[in-house]
This record gives sequence, structure tokens and C-alpha cells, in this order.
Amino acid sequence: MKEGDSGTLWYLNRHVRLFLSVACGCLASALFAFLMFGAYRSVWPAYALAEPIRGYTLEMLTARLLVGASCAMAGGLVAAFVSGRRSASWWFGAIMLGVSLRPHLVTARAYYPAWYHLLYLGYIVPLAGLGGNLARRVRSHA
Repeated sequence: MKEGDSGTLWYLNRHVRLFLSVACGCLASALFAFLMFGAYRSVWPAYALAEPIRGYTLEMLTARLLVGASCAMAGGLVAAFVSGRRSASWWFGAIMLGVSLRPHLVTARAYYPAWYHLLYLGYIVPLAGLGGNLARRVRSHA
């Protein structure tokens, strides 16, 4: 190896670690959503009936937004915790926003009120960043 190669290797490892940490955040977020929506279906019969036709009440929409907010924070926390860098939580939030734009602005636009889409798309990145701040506190106390 040449003298400068170790710096290049560290740089690549840092980016690989960032990528893997964001992937871990995405997996954690998806798992959390899967479990929470499954719990809603099993303990809330009206939700289970409303879900296939997307006939949600205001309470159900609020509950869905709470799950989304929790997923954003949890994913940001996991991404930042795994990478050791808060910037991973912001990357996670940006990726989740990018993934959510098409479904919320094109596909599901007719099924939900406009305020629902705006609120959801508006809180993803900031709450993911907040999750990254929580990860720093968790790391400092561990």
C-alpha cells in the first residue's frame, strides 16, 4: 500500500458505514411501521375494516401520522447510532422524504386530505434529525 492509501480506505469505510447505517434506519423504520399497523389492525376493529378501502376517520389519520412520526424518529436514531454521526439521521430523513414524495403527491393524493400529506411530508426530515440528536444522548449515557 502506498502512503496515502490508508486515508482513502478510511474515507471509503466512512461512506460505507454511512450507507449501512441509513439502510439500518430504513429497516428499523419499516419494521416499526409493520408492527404498529399490525397492532392497530388487531386491537382496533374499525381500523382493520377501514384500511382496505382507506376510509379512515380523523382519529385513524392522526394515529397513522403518529406512527409515521415515530418511524421517522426511530429510523433517524438507529441511523445515527449505527454510524456514530448525526448526519446519518439527516440522510435517512432525506431518503425517506424522497421515497415518500411520489406516493403522497401522486398515488395516494386522492385517498387522504391535503393537510395529511403536507403534515407527513413536512415532519419526516426534522423528526429524523431529532432522532439523531437522541442517538447522541443515548451514546453518551451508554
